[in-house]
Amino acid sequence: MIGLLLPLWLNLDGGGGPVTPTHGDAPGDRLIPVRGESRTIPVLAESRVIPVPAESRVMLVSLDDEAPMETRFKDPGDTLDYTRDFGEFLESGEEIDTIDWAVSPSGPTIGSSSYAPTVSSDGKRATVWLSGGSAGVTYTVTATATTDNVPPRIKDASFKLEIVQQ
Repeated sequence: MIGLLLPLWLNLDGGGGPVTPTHGDAPGDRLIPVRGESRTIPVLAESRVIPVPAESRVMLVSLDDEAPMETRFKDPGDTLDYTRDFGEFLESGEEIDTIDWAVSPSGPTIGSSSYAPTVSSDGKRATVWLSGGSAGVTYTVTATATTDNVPPRIKDASFKLEIVQQ
């Protein structure tokens, strides 16, 4: 077996998601490349037809340089904690000094007192508690981390919060 790296293509004929062209397909007016996305599949060395696993046809696609924003779910009556990991952003020995949380549009309430936002003891993760929100509305929750570096570095990390009546 050998590994074959196949680019993924976005189907403009209404399929909506990325596809890997199968035998006989050729990129053209119907398919455009999905920048930065590819999939490695095992192929028998003597094979002339490349099998495309069904699971390679479904994945999130971003048409800009950013990765798609993660979506999390919550019932309007829940009070839940959400954590963002900044470990990959931080330099060696650097920690989160302060963290600010924002929700847009307004709706879910950021916790206070015993539900106040926190930074983990290793200084790499930040947690916020959220309550409320309106069923059927999707909010953007953004954590703005300021590091203890001199001068401090600032990093925003966001996720979507979809309120679903359960």
